[in-house]
Amino acid sequence: MQLSAPSIVKSFQAIGGWSSGYAYSIHSQNEVEVAQGGNHYFAGMARANQASLVMNVINKVASTSPMAKGLPPITLKIGFLLSFPFFLFAAAVKQGHYPKVAATYNASQIPGKLPTTLSNRTVKVFTFISDHSNKVFKTAMVASSIALIALGNPFYGAASLTAMAIQKIDEMGYLPRKISLLMEQYLPLLANIGIILTFPLLITKAIVITQLAFEVPAIKDPIHRFIEGLVPVQRGETHLHEFDASIKERYDLSYEEIQTILKDSTSDATTGYSLVPAHCSKWPDQGLKLPTDLDFSKLMPLFDTVDWASKESLLSKKFKNDERFLEKLKGHPALKEEKLGSKDLDLIRKDFDRYVAIVSADRNTPVNIFFANELRGQLDQLVKYLNGESRATGTQQDLDDAIQNCSKLLPYLEGLKDTIEKEDFLLKLSVEGGDYCSRGIKRTSDELLSQVMMHSIDETLAPHDLFKVKVKQALLSKRNSLMQFGLSEIIKKLPVAIPDNVKHDVHTMDLYRTQLGIGFIPLTPSERKAVGFSDIVGWRCYNSVRKGLMKLYKKEMDSTVQALGEVHISQFVRDAIGRNTTLTPEQKEKLLDDFTTEGWSNHVVHKLMFVTLGILKKEPNT
Repeated sequence: MQLSAPSIVKSFQAIGGWSSGYAYSIHSQNEVEVAQGGNHYFAGMARANQASLVMNVINKVASTSPMAKGLPPITLKIGFLLSFPFFLFAAAVKQGHYPKVAATYNASQIPGKLPTTLSNRTVKVFTFISDHSNKVFKTAMVASSIALIALGNPFYGAASLTAMAIQKIDEMGYLPRKISLLMEQYLPLLANIGIILTFPLLITKAIVITQLAFEVPAIKDPIHRFIEGLVPVQRGETHLHEFDASIKERYDLSYEEIQTILKDSTSDATTGYSLVPAHCSKWPDQGLKLPTDLDFSKLMPLFDTVDWASKESLLSKKFKNDERFLEKLKGHPALKEEKLGSKDLDLIRKDFDRYVAIVSADRNTPVNIFFANELRGQLDQLVKYLNGESRATGTQQDLDDAIQNCSKLLPYLEGLKDTIEKEDFLLKLSVEGGDYCSRGIKRTSDELLSQVMMHSIDETLAPHDLFKVKVKQALLSKRNSLMQFGLSEIIKKLPVAIPDNVKHDVHTMDLYRTQLGIGFIPLTPSERKAVGFSDIVGWRCYNSVRKGLMKLYKKEMDSTVQALGEVHISQFVRDAIGRNTTLTPEQKEKLLDDFTTEGWSNHVVHKLMFVTLGILKKEPNT
């Protein structure tokens, strides 16, 4: 069957309409997600993307109407170029950070100067734009799609409306979670193809083609290697694909290799040896005993076992440092006369107690009860997200990862006897992961699970295997702490004009965490799969920071495992020699006798253990 020219045109129109409607919906949801954490800069970029998509549909309307032909393409290009700086400027005003932005800009070499302050009317205008542009764009998108149907381009208009309707139904939680996950996996691919085929701006096509290349597994890895090849690689640097390799434990070391290690006269366990790249990127989950429970309603009775009303000081300190709570406080009706809308969060922290007292008095509630109720409400909302009773903003993939994490956290929490640890656990889960986006819930549950894993080793394992898991867990814990140090160093170096709540927002931190952490800490399968072009570029940009962390890690590996006990390490090495598949019985006996009579130094024993576990390898020419 042959397709006629009109059929092909109609198909292209439908593909274009679907792509525009779907892409608009995704950027709209993304804006709501990041704005929830007070990150109006990232939200501003989402607004700019919405603006370009709305202008594209308006362009279609105008090109269909004989009265406006010729003008729209110029308007579209100008609008696309201006939308990003405009909405980022509006975000700076909304963030309450305009004075710092103006000071930074005026101190630069860029021609022109910004006013040091803005009038109240100007602040209100830009704040209104930040707060309500989502609704304006949604109205314009729907109206333009309907106009296309009326003006004779029904396939584009109907497809656009259909895509937006499906995303809205999904956003409201009416679709099964598995369907949502499949949609997140495959619909972006179809939308990107549609944008390439139908969107008029070449720069947009180029960006989407680049993104699309990283969605196809067959060409993703070769592209990674090609990008790496564009950057000069110094001796000893690691390529990205090396982190994905499997780890080979060396229970086949030859007698000569072992003797070389034992005769090492260096003063630490890592000199002359380099880290095996794949070691840092693997989860040490073998040998862990982590039962699961998906009945998250059990969290509320656990929460109610704690007398939170008696912990006003603890809760006040936690909420005072939570940017989302401060943003919520800014918008409370009882504080309308305080005019907090455009104030920096640091200014709100300075008068935090007074503002909280006003809000709690408005509710006829003592401050301690106000904090306790707020905490309970956030955990209750989290339970609804995890149980599927309500839909968190953000991706279902992030929420799915969070559900898997929390299913392991719940049994651990139920078994806790330490009251203080239980309180800390529930406090972090409620405030940092409570009524928040799926990305925030995932990150909080990731951090808690990392702590739990240290206490969830299966003690019924054979002693040799049990100690192996403990070594890998201790080393991962060390890398996680170094990773936090590295992130804090990056945050310190960010321009002073960027406010703290943006610097520390989960979306900002995840960006740097991924780009810095590839190859240093394990990523979840979904995180690793999502690594794209910008992440590879960022990964190279942070190479010097990561190399510094690697150097610190190698230096502290000795002391990290030493804390596990030298007696256990010595026994592990003895067992490893006994399990060696290459040594003869005579060689094993000789090594064990020498171990007893000569008393090998601790750093030599550590080095032999690290090499056996596939953590270290001998550097060439050493």
